[in-house]
Amino acid sequence: MLIRPVQLRDLNSLESVEPEDTQWVRKVREIRSWFGLVKLLNLVPNRFQHLFDVHVAQIDGVVVGLIQVSPTNEIQSTWRIEHFTLGDPLQSQGLGTLLLAYIFEYYRSAKTWIVEADIHNKEQIAIYRQNGFQSMAEITYWRLPSTVLENLAKVAIQSLNLRPVSNADAALLCQLDCATMPSMLRQVYDRHPDDFRRPLPDRIVFGINQSLHQEEQVFEYVYEPQRRAAIGAFDLKISKQGLEPHRLTLWIHPAYTWLYRELLVHISKILSHYPPQSLELFAGDYQAERQSILESLEGEITHTKLLMSRSVWHKVREFRNPLENLSLDMLPAWRPLTKPLMPEPVRDEFKKDAPDPQSSSSG
Repeated sequence: MLIRPVQLRDLNSLESVEPEDTQWVRKVREIRSWFGLVKLLNLVPNRFQHLFDVHVAQIDGVVVGLIQVSPTNEIQSTWRIEHFTLGDPLQSQGLGTLLLAYIFEYYRSAKTWIVEADIHNKEQIAIYRQNGFQSMAEITYWRLPSTVLENLAKVAIQSLNLRPVSNADAALLCQLDCATMPSMLRQVYDRHPDDFRRPLPDRIVFGINQSLHQEEQVFEYVYEPQRRAAIGAFDLKISKQGLEPHRLTLWIHPAYTWLYRELLVHISKILSHYPPQSLELFAGDYQAERQSILESLEGEITHTKLLMSRSVWHKVREFRNPLENLSLDMLPAWRPLTKPLMPEPVRDEFKKDAPDPQSSSSG
């Protein structure tokens, strides 16, 4: 068996490995047109270096498994397994372990690995557990039907102090993102303000991607002037033609869970100006109030996943000074040429204890 980075000739096999996943098939077809540029970006450090980091397992010239990974933060200390597919169920246990071991060795700078595994895929969860992953949290993805959005758009709400997100608000969004996570997850994700800044090259690429997919983005946050902090935020991807569901990522501070309904009503009013379509929702927090509110709004659970993590603590070497155990006895040639000078207190004590030369001569 051979495990290696993906090549252009593998793209047809990548589509056939998991044809029922429409998002994955669409991503592979888009990469096909830009594959040469993607491989060129992998050669030098840049923001798009890990745009399509896919590795395949091949047996007798046939692709039997693939894994895609990407960093989750700017310093690349935490990496995510984006896609993990094993074609042969009879060899899934051994093949999955080999693929994961290859990835851990290939990206040696990664300190933490995270993955979202479907709770119904017991075989894949067993592979992760066998390779050192532990469960951190349960994550649910929701869908709000277009009829629910139409009813929410008619509800009157109080005015919110909403502001558009810019690079100057990176520190506020980082604080909000960390506040929504339990302490254990906060250490795993290792967020920094730079993770929420979008440089000019990113904005250009994002704008091109939006025009190709006929999408529009609304990214806003709720600012509280008394605390001078962001207490809620949402990132809305709108399908302008209504051909695909709208996508929403939501952050709510644990102390302001009443914002769930208020922001969803505000978002429904925005979507009322576009063709009717359902809304796929992912909330970037771990509060129990989210589930009860979405259930009251007749939301549907589309996916339930188990967030798992693996810390590569054994790769962190203890720093030790190389001169710590060095003794001058080992270097006999290194000896002082003159006698060391005594401090004044020691010199005075030495004079008191020394015999007087006059008294000794008179005696």
